[in-house]
Amino acid sequence: MAFFVGVSIKFLGEPGDLAFTISCVHEKAYVPIDHVLPMLVASLFSILGGGSLGPEAPLVAICAALGGYVSRNIFHVRNRNVVRKHTLMGMAGALAAFFGCPLGGSLFALE
Repeated sequence: MAFFVGVSIKFLGEPGDLAFTISCVHEKAYVPIDHVLPMLVASLFSILGGGSLGPEAPLVAICAALGGYVSRNIFHVRNRNVVRKHTLMGMAGALAAFFGCPLGGSLFALE
């Protein structure tokens, strides 16, 4: 499965990591949507292959990108602080749904 992770990164691009996601939220207030497909495919092959990392970080990055995308393109919000809040809400929602504790997801996203 590691071969497929390498092939997906070669052809789809670098998916980024959690540090990249956090820096995008701090600098641009959103995560670019073009990182969703590489993150989804690389994490899928990694998890299927028994990788030691769990699905939490890709889930947070994908939901952050989707939250920022919905804020900017569907609701047409241009205020950076509001887009950042929607991105953080996507991150918090992902963690709350994954762990089953809404307050913990919210506190982790604000961290």
